[in-house]
Amino acid sequence: MSLSVNRDGQIRILSEDGVLVPYNGSLFYPGKLSPDLSYPQLIPKKITALATYRHQTVYLDDKQVFSNAWAGKLRINHGLPRAKLFAGRDDFNFLVSDGETIFYLNQSGERIWSGSFKGLIQISYFENLSGRNYF
Repeated sequence: MSLSVNRDGQIRILSEDGVLVPYNGSLFYPGKLSPDLSYPQLIPKKITALATYRHQTVYLDDKQVFSNAWAGKLRINHGLPRAKLFAGRDDFNFLVSDGETIFYLNQSGERIWSGSFKGLIQISYFENLSGRNYF
């Protein structure tokens, strides 16, 4: 399960049932979770993860890291058909993994680095205060 809240407060939840959004809730009524139909182009995609990146929702599927933000310009082909983990640096470079293979990609989709880490379950980006950045 993944969760994202964008700069407009829109919540997206990835579950076994696909991407869901809160619907019809209020202070004293919990509402429910409904399929996200706001972007019909997302419906046929096999989304495996989502995250908040630079205050926007970014998705990972079996082909790309992508977002509807930035006028849809964020579309990075990753080449890992079973990709399920990703994290982005502040420069639109991303780590993408299927839990065994990991690719570091620039925003053009070029592989900057690749490696093998069997059993990988999470990727995070850490900005070090000394000026060096780490995943």
